[in-house]
Amino acid sequence: DAVQGRGIRRSDGTTVFAPLYVDVAEARWGLLRLLELPFEQLCPAHVAPMDRDAGLSFLRESLAFIDEVDDLARTMVQQSAPSPVLTRDLAIRIGELSGAKPPLTPQSAPTARAHLYQLAREGILDSAWVPAEGSNDR
Repeated sequence: DAVQGRGIRRSDGTTVFAPLYVDVAEARWGLLRLLELPFEQLCPAHVAPMDRDAGLSFLRESLAFIDEVDDLARTMVQQSAPSPVLTRDLAIRIGELSGAKPPLTPQSAPTARAHLYQLAREGILDSAWVPAEGSNDR
């Protein structure tokens, strides 16, 4: 499950789920470690086994997706300041980036949270709970 490319595809080629990981550094480390292994075949979950060249390409695609989401999260933080970045908003953008239909999936939310926690660990973002729209109506 560590190697997910840009997401899990349906048989018609559309993305059904964005990549899922809960720790950005750990996800990167695992993929980089797999790149170092002298494998002949890569057998990721949810896709057919692939030879070394295709496997290396898929690993690099997985890493590139993490980097794209990292850039996206950092841009959202810069553009939203001083307002908070909501996990839901980043999750939707991740789903859109992966081509998931609908973009908000059970997989995109933990991935968004992973990136927001990473930015908090770096001191770029503070954690905050923001009341949902209309929550004062109750």
